[in-house]
Parts: sequence; structure tokens; C-alpha cells
Amino acid sequence: MSIAAASSFTLLFVLPALVLLVILYGAIWGIDRFFEGVSRFLDWKSIIPVLLLGVPAHEAIHGLTWLWLGRIPKEDIKFGIRSLTPYTHCEVPMPASIYRAGAIMPGLILGLIPYSIGLVTGSSWHISFGLVYIFAAGGDILILWILRGVKAETRVEDHPSRVGCYVYE
Repeated sequence: MSIAAASSFTLLFVLPALVLLVILYGAIWGIDRFFEGVSRFLDWKSIIPVLLLGVPAHEAIHGLTWLWLGRIPKEDIKFGIRSLTPYTHCEVPMPASIYRAGAIMPGLILGLIPYSIGLVTGSSWHISFGLVYIFAAGGDILILWILRGVKAETRVEDHPSRVGCYVYE
């Protein structure tokens, strides 16, 4: 699907989950603490480095996961920006299980793990960081949803210009 369609679907799919995660944190630590942390997080001294380092890290995690788990040659993994959206593209087919691992890892490493740290420690900064990168993984979550019925060993190939992949049955 197009980047615009994927973005719209992501909003409908991921925003409700983010609201639930905020409610969970608020129920444990208090919603005022959440908003205080968001305020600190959105300060330019915090948000600029978070975005300048985190967005490339998100894309690098996709590529590194495919390199490592899929034994994909580095020359077959490309990075870029399309329609103001950073992307990582693998030019060769791989098992769906490897593709899924590459899709989910940035959301886990940059999203769910920091969110979990914040939930356990009460750090609303970690909560904010995690929520931003769970949201950033929205397109990846969409791909996982699209591939939910595809068997692990089925070969898939990243689509070169759209969100999604080819499935080779």
C-alpha cells in the first residue's frame, strides 16, 4: 500500500494502543507525572537528539536484523527517505520469519523496552521515548498484521517503493 494509506491505517491501529499504554502508566504512577515527563521530553534539548539519533537507529535495526538473522549481504540492504519517510529496503527474498523479526525489532528495542523501563521505574521520560518509537513502528506493525497468516518459511521480498512485501507461495 502507499505510504499515505499506511500512515492513515497506522493512526487508526496504533493510536488506541498508545492511549491504553498512557492510561496504564497513569493508573500506576499518576497522569500528572506522565504530563510532566512529556513536557521535559518535548524540550528541544531532549527531542532533537532523540529524533536525530533514534530515527536512523530505527532503520539501522531493521537492516542489522536482516543482515544478522537472514544472512543478507549488506549490499542488498538500502536506506533512504521517500515522501519524508525514512525507510530500509531489502532487495532479496527472505523467509517470512526473518522479515517479521526485522520488522518488529525497532519497535521492541526503541519502543517497548524503554516503555517497560518507564513503567517499572516511573520514568515518564522513558515512557515518552517508548511511546514515540512505538508510534514510529506503526508501519512495521501494519506489515506484521498483513503477514499474520503467512507461514514462517514462506519467502517474502520487500516491496521497492510501497509499504509491504511480495509473498512467494
